[in-house]
Amino acid sequence: MCSGNGVHKSLDLRLIPEFDGSPQQSVVEWLEKVELVCKLRDISDVASVIPLRLTGGAFAVYLQLNAQERSSIDKVKEALLAAFATDPFVAYDQFVSRKLGPDESPDVFLAELRRLATLFGGVSGESALDTKPQSPADKVLCCW
Repeated sequence: MCSGNGVHKSLDLRLIPEFDGSPQQSVVEWLEKVELVCKLRDISDVASVIPLRLTGGAFAVYLQLNAQERSSIDKVKEALLAAFATDPFVAYDQFVSRKLGPDESPDVFLAELRRLATLFGGVSGESALDTKPQSPADKVLCCW
């Protein structure tokens, strides 16, 4: 791999988990990891790294792109997000039904709520404060 400045950079692909498009995997989180690893290794051609870690249905989606689309990080991300991103309505349902787990830290809980909120368009600060907290998880949420 060559970085944007022509310097040869090695990339241990094991730093990037494989992505197959299964419901247990977040395509948004996976893409962020790919971009982070490429940034840390000074690799500017992220579009050429992505297919190396795709398997199954995710690789099939990639193969449907033409050569020009495959070379564009925006087109590759757009195709993967269209195929595998959580539907906004599903994200909202998951958001409103999400409860703090018994062994879950509040920071992890809030990070998951924020992730879900970005998928359905978010919650304004005023609407979060409009309702009276009913549970400890709601109390944490109202302060978010």
